[in-house]
Amino acid sequence: NDFSHEILIDENVDVSGIQIPSLVIQPYIENAFKHGLRHKTGPKELHLHFQFDEANEMLIIEIDDNGIGRSASAEINLQLRTDHQSFATGALEKRLELLNHAKRDVVGVEIVDKFDAEGNATGTKVYIRIHV
Repeated sequence: NDFSHEILIDENVDVSGIQIPSLVIQPYIENAFKHGLRHKTGPKELHLHFQFDEANEMLIIEIDDNGIGRSASAEINLQLRTDHQSFATGALEKRLELLNHAKRDVVGVEIVDKFDAEGNATGTKVYIRIHV
């Protein structure tokens, strides 16, 4: 009962015509749950926002959570298991390399740590940019 989500799709996004490469969004949403929201106390929120930048012919997908942040998650992971290697992160990086191999910068990803005015982590935003 402490989780809420929102999916926003801007009106200028052609949902029937734009194709998103498979398994590009899912790992980031999974990471939001596994690393950011799972260890958070209180309300947990996940927002997805799909928007189309017409000038650059680019779909922008924003994944925004209010989790504990990447630094706190990394500290917890170090305490729990020091020898863990993330398969999903490595596999996703290789997938993005393959997608961008034939045509440069088809898919770009930016991860932004969020902080409040006091410098406390307030979650993570992931921007996925796909040239269409």
